[in-house]
Formats: sequence, C-alpha cells, structure tokens
Amino acid sequence: MNGSASTRDATPDDKAPPVARTTRSKTGDMKRLLVAAEKGDAGSQFNLAVFYGNGVDDNGHVAPGDRAEAMKWLLRAAGQELPRAQHTLAEVYAKAPDAPDNRIRACAWFLRAVASSIGMHRHRAQAGFERISLQMTPAQIATAKRLARIWKHRIEAAANAGFPAISPRRAR
Repeated sequence: MNGSASTRDATPDDKAPPVARTTRSKTGDMKRLLVAAEKGDAGSQFNLAVFYGNGVDDNGHVAPGDRAEAMKWLLRAAGQELPRAQHTLAEVYAKAPDAPDNRIRACAWFLRAVASSIGMHRHRAQAGFERISLQMTPAQIATAKRLARIWKHRIEAAANAGFPAISPRRAR
C-alpha cells in the first residue's frame, strides 16, 4: 500500500451530519392499525385479530391473548369477504371444543372461503370443508350451507352484536 489508510480504517469526518435513524413505535403502529380497522379496512381488521389472538401487547411484549377481541376483528374481516380471515375463522371454529354448532360454523366459513378464494387457498378451504363435513350429519351440512349463503348479507350486523346465534334445524 502507499501509506494511506484503507477505506475500512477511515474514521468518519467530524463535520458530516449524523445519520438519522428511523424508528417506529410499536404503540404508534398499533394505533394506526386500530384506526384503519375501525374505518373498515379488512386487512387491518385481520391483522388486529392475529395480534389479539397471539397475545402480544401494544409494545410487542407477550401478554395474555384476548380471544373475544380477536374474534370480533376476525368476524369483521371475514364479513368483508377477506378469504384469509374466512379461512382462519373456519379453523378457529374447527379447533374449538367439540360441539355441533362449532362444526356448523366452521363448515359455513369454509364454504364462504371457497366462494371468495382462488387457487391454492380455494383448495385449502375446500379440503377444510370436506374434513369437517365428515363429522357432521346431512342436516348439519344443510344448515352450514344455508348459513354460508345468508351470512354474506348479515355478517356485519352479527359481528357488531357478538357471535351469530345458530340453531340447527332438525331434519324432518
């Protein structure tokens, strides 16, 4: 070398302006997400549902999950025909404690996801429907299909009031 310092060994010029670091507050991100969700953005609603379902607080620290809040936002996003929210909601119901109403809800949401999805996502929703329907009676499947049709029109009101009431009709 010719006696000059290599680029790696050079020290920064004292007169150069400091490099500005851009940091984003997790609390600020959460507030922006909440505002967008409240304005009806389905993607933000889904992300809030995941956030509350995973049990993370506003600062990104582990906290107890808030299932009710997660379900509220998931229902709102699913009601706006967001396929990933519909599929996630179907899986939540499918994994819930064994009860006929949960299977009916899961089946209905899988059907909604099939109707609003394409490609691999549609195939996954169809497979979920088939998996759950194997555990159901023909009358329960008919109820799920009926619910899938009517939920498209009623889901927003149902999400605001809580879980939709399901009373399966008995086959006559």
